[in-house]
Parts: sequence; structure tokens; C-alpha cells
Amino acid sequence: MRVIRNIYEALKLFFKSIVDLIRDNGMVYAAATSFYFLVSFFPVILIIVYVSVSTLNFFYRGVNISEISMSLFKYIKEILPFLPDTLVQEFTRIIRSYKSVGLAGLITLLFSSTAAAESLIQAARTIFNSQKTHYVITKIITIAFVLGIGILLAIFLAITSFVSNLLASNLPSVYKFLSIYKGSLLFSTILPIILIFISYTVITYLIVPVKAGFKKIGRVGIFFTFFFMLAKILYGFYLKNITKMTIFYGSISALVILVLWVFY
Repeated sequence: MRVIRNIYEALKLFFKSIVDLIRDNGMVYAAATSFYFLVSFFPVILIIVYVSVSTLNFFYRGVNISEISMSLFKYIKEILPFLPDTLVQEFTRIIRSYKSVGLAGLITLLFSSTAAAESLIQAARTIFNSQKTHYVITKIITIAFVLGIGILLAIFLAITSFVSNLLASNLPSVYKFLSIYKGSLLFSTILPIILIFISYTVITYLIVPVKAGFKKIGRVGIFFTFFFMLAKILYGFYLKNITKMTIFYGSISALVILVLWVFY
């Protein structure tokens, strides 16, 4: 009887979430975020790489921009395999000449790269029924978000380089420890689930205007984490079949090329 009641409560919560999504114009915000993502994609990548190079160059003189751009596009091609190779090559060439952007170009890129983040913030305000903040404050938050990603990317690249050097050192103890990481279920599945759950719980606790206990937020976090991982699996399946949708993505590639041309 208790199991049936729990299933009923879960279904009730699921359908209530759908109703709230429709009521809060969730699909409109999703469409707006998707569009702004396309518009902001190249400015965001340029800013992230620029900040990453500057951060790494601050601590390590003589950073090789070619290595950073190659590492970055390795991940971009894994996430967005439908991007044409010629487009990626042009983008790499622009990144290698990042010093020619200038201060005015950097400011323009900063303002244009925050469109998707602003859309997400607006959606979060509607979902959590939060008070609106000043436009300048919102813009500062979104710029700090983009710059923060660049700094985190620099840290990630530094750690990756450090681990690669350790693996190349042929130290038995080091290799044995790092071999646990490679292909491990703990790091490939369990750890991301834990990080998503903790991130959602902490962010929700800080953003939601009506404070609730961690226990209540944690239950919702489990629900959110489950559907997030499910969406991740479906997205992976979607990318594997992306070659069958070249007609649809032809128009998107044209839009991306237009944005690239404007900022070039």
C-alpha cells in the first residue's frame, strides 16, 4: 500500500511539474534559451579561450595557444559533432590570433556572450518567483559567469596537463592510482550524479525565496537528478543519429556561420 502511495505521489508531482511548466511559459523560455545559445555560442567560446589563455599565461609564461585551441575543440566536436570541419578550422584560426581582438572587441564579445545566460536567469526568476534585479547587476552576474567558466577551464587544462605528465613519468604507484580513474564507473557515472545532486540542492537552497529544509529540497534533487541523467542519455542517442538530420542542421550551420562572420 505504501509503495502504491509513493508511486501516486511521484506521478502527481510529475504532472504538477508539467502544468507548472506550461503555466510559467517554460517552453517559451526553452526556445529562447536555445536561440540565444546559437547567437552566443561563438562569442562565449572566444571569451572562454581568451580568459583561459590569460589565466594560464599569468601563472605559466609562454602558453601555447595552439595546444589550448586543439584541446578545446576536441571537446566541442564531441559535444557538437554536426559542426562542419571547415567551420572548426576557421574558428581555430581566429582563436590563434586572439591578441588582435582588442579592448573594444573584448567588451563587445562580453556583452553579446551573455544572452543565453540572461535567458536562463529570467527563466529561474519565473520558476522560483524571485524579485527582479537591476539590468546592470544582471549583466555583471552573467559576465562573471562567463569569465568564471574561462578560469575553470584554465584550471581544468592545467590539471589535465599535470596528470598527463604524471602518466608519462612511468611511476608505478602514480600509474596504478590514475588507472583507477580511467574508465571507472565511479568517475563516469556515480560521481557526476553526486555532483549534479549536490549542485542542485545548494543552488536551490540559495535561490528559492521561500526557504525550505535540506531534506525537502533533497527529495526534489533526487527527482531532478534522475530526469537530468535521463535527458543526458537521450541527448547522447540523439547525437549518434545526428547525421540523419543534416537538412535541419544545415540552416543552423548557416546561422552559426553568419555569427562567426560578424565577429570575424
